[in-house]
Formats: sequence, structure tokens, C-alpha cells
Amino acid sequence: MPATRKGIHPLVYFQPVYLPQGDGTEFAAVSGSVHRDARNARSFRKSLCREFALDYTALRRKYREQGGTGLTPLLLAPEYVLIPIKTRPARCGGDPCYGFFNLNMVNFVEKRTDARFRSVLSLKNGLTVPVLSSVKTIKMMMLMGYSLEQALRIPRRENNSVSEMLIRFLRILEKEKERE
Repeated sequence: MPATRKGIHPLVYFQPVYLPQGDGTEFAAVSGSVHRDARNARSFRKSLCREFALDYTALRRKYREQGGTGLTPLLLAPEYVLIPIKTRPARCGGDPCYGFFNLNMVNFVEKRTDARFRSVLSLKNGLTVPVLSSVKTIKMMMLMGYSLEQALRIPRRENNSVSEMLIRFLRILEKEKERE
């Protein structure tokens, strides 16, 4: 799944699903279209990490140093973090249960009274996804995702000092005065 030319990756979430042929992955695009892949969620995650040249082991180590527990959020690019949320119960040991959701596409999380699911995620593209994680757990994972992104953010090598920005602003004002 390649990134678009604008740099915005079209993936909103991916989660494990049971397909007739075995474990598979359901994923959704920003457009709202939902697709299924025959690969299991772990293989899908590994291919996504390869696509973004992400060293998952190093990321997991940094996440643990930050005090994180459980599955590590995927920090794929600046402002493109996928957080793990439990989406289905395990049928047997080692069964993938967690989906990964684009942190910036989560609109809100609300408690669900349904006996099968504890919460529902409302996404900015209009999709809603029932999940097994509680609202408290989801909000904690969102905070950990933001925290990890801030801790690992690489400062851009641009001339953004205040004085240089002020000089650019003044030049723009001069050009606009010349046009008038």
C-alpha cells in the first residue's frame, strides 16, 4: 500500500479477521473503503514496517524506555502513528487480537453497552469500529502514541529561527506594498 504523492498514507486501520481460508486482515482507507487481505495481521504489520523502513525492535525498545507496556504503537512517519487496540477475542493461544488505528484519524471513543464489545471508535472518515478495549485503555494508548511521537520526533533542519521568520515576513509585506 504505497503512500500518496502528498505524503498522506491512505491507511486508517488494520485489524485481524477470520476469513474462510484462515486468519486474514481487514484494512480501511481514508476514503472509507474497507478491504480484506489474506495475510494475517502480524505479516501485514511486518510488511507495513518494511514499507516505511521501520525498525520495530528498536521502536519497541524506545517504547519500553518511555514506560510503555503491551504492543508498541507504530510510528511510521511524522504525524502517522498507528496505535494498537484489542478488536477481537483470541480463539486459541497466539491468535492475533489487536488492530492498529491511525491516531490522527480517531474522531472520538465512546463506551458501548453491548455485551460483546466495550467501546466503539468513531473515525474521521465516517467509519465506526466496535472494539474490545475499554475507553480508558484506548485513551491511555492514544496518550502513549502521542508521547512516543514527541519523544522520537526528529527536528527538521530548516531555518526556522524567530529572526529569520520575521525577516521573511517583512520581505513578503514589502512585496505586497510594491504591488499596491
